[in-house]
Amino acid sequence: MNLTANIEKSENSFCGKSVNPEKESLTVEKLKTFEGLEDIADSEAEEIVLSIQNFCAIIYDFLTQPENDDDSIIYNNNLKIAA
Repeated sequence: MNLTANIEKSENSFCGKSVNPEKESLTVEKLKTFEGLEDIADSEAEEIVLSIQNFCAIIYDFLTQPENDDDSIIYNNNLKIAA
């Protein structure tokens, strides 16, 4: 069973519920709707949004690397780990 199927089955957990069902981009305004982030400065919120976007791009790039690039990837229990 793949990860998506596991998430879809776990309806009672946070992971089973989509916080962004419309797949909209994260904005400063949307970020500030989350509990604990309501009162952060706009400049700090912008930095957080950019950091999240950069982190997601890095993870996406890493996970979509061709699997024949064995010099930079170590396989551990079927997970890719940066060498």
